[in-house]
Amino acid sequence: MAEDAELDELERQGLRIVRITDGPDFTDVAGELLDQRLRPRAAQIGLDDGRRAAQQVAALR
Repeated sequence: MAEDAELDELERQGLRIVRITDGPDFTDVAGELLDQRLRPRAAQIGLDDGRRAAQQVAALR
């Protein structure tokens, strides 16, 4: 993916990068993204991913 190549280049130039991607639990709902019954679980997964990403970003200071 072009975005990955660009981020890799920025890292090589010394910019600290945090890549925010789906966390390990995303696979629990990935196959059924339109299933409304999974909405609470999907929301929790998103919150957990956001918290994990926030910790990574905060660590850049």
